[in-house]
Amino acid sequence: MDLKEKINFKKYFTISLLVTGSISLFFREDQNILIAIWVMYAGTVANHLLLVKGILLLTDSEKHKVSTAKKNMLVKVLISLASKFGVMVLAIFISVQFVQSAIIIPITNYLIQIAVLGLCLKKAHE
Repeated sequence: MDLKEKINFKKYFTISLLVTGSISLFFREDQNILIAIWVMYAGTVANHLLLVKGILLLTDSEKHKVSTAKKNMLVKVLISLASKFGVMVLAIFISVQFVQSAIIIPITNYLIQIAVLGLCLKKAHE
């Protein structure tokens, strides 16, 4: 299964950009907070794509009966999930550099984006 089959990208980017744009408008006075919000948004999108890709790889690996193909698939899953973790650590690290005390704002946006991803996942019967 491909990412396009699992996520409604039009709906995902529309809602997520509206949410992040709204938060950005609220904090438009502080340039550092804006940078942190958008860095965290970019990290969040990459994180979500890697998460869904890792899950799809993991579920596809269960279909493989050959042990070498299964091992290769599990390595891909581990790389995908490790990349996901690395992207979020990097995004948080960069955001902290811009807004040490107000890091809760980009983190809150990240949590909202998780709900947006849940809303935009396609069901199996769609």
